[in-house]
Amino acid sequence: MRHITLTCEDHPNLRWGCKEVAVGPTGRFTGGRTLFFHGDPDQPHYDSPWPNVDECPCDVRKLIALNVWQESQGGAEDVS
Repeated sequence: MRHITLTCEDHPNLRWGCKEVAVGPTGRFTGGRTLFFHGDPDQPHYDSPWPNVDECPCDVRKLIALNVWQESQGGAEDVS
């Protein structure tokens, strides 16, 4: 099963990951699986057990697959 990288609509510098089964057809996180916080790819300790940034306080309904968010912004940037 593939893993999907998610970002927050309000905090696009942050990254989470989950299995693809937890992402619905619109690219939104459904809550169907465990969510893993990876941090900010531009900060030290990205994707480590101890990210150097805190998770945002947003509701998980704000999480969207990174590629879907990038397309909504007019194109792909970094696919971290």
